[in-house]
Amino acid sequence: MNSPTEWADTVAFDRAIRHGSAKANADGHPLRGQFFLHRARVQLDEGVLRPRARPADAPACGPWTCPHDATTPEVA
Repeated sequence: MNSPTEWADTVAFDRAIRHGSAKANADGHPLRGQFFLHRARVQLDEGVLRPRARPADAPACGPWTCPHDATTPEVA
């Protein structure tokens, strides 16, 4: 991420969601366990972030959509 302000906002959001929504907790619906944005279940600013490699022959995503498998039926 090339924006320090956006990164700081994302890290703050990750910390804020750790124990669920304050309203849900107050209403008696607490989150069981903890919630993390990082797949390794660590604080976002402590995790290792690596872009995933994309196969050379894989189609790229456009600004509003990504290609999908043509065998997947369309949902109307």
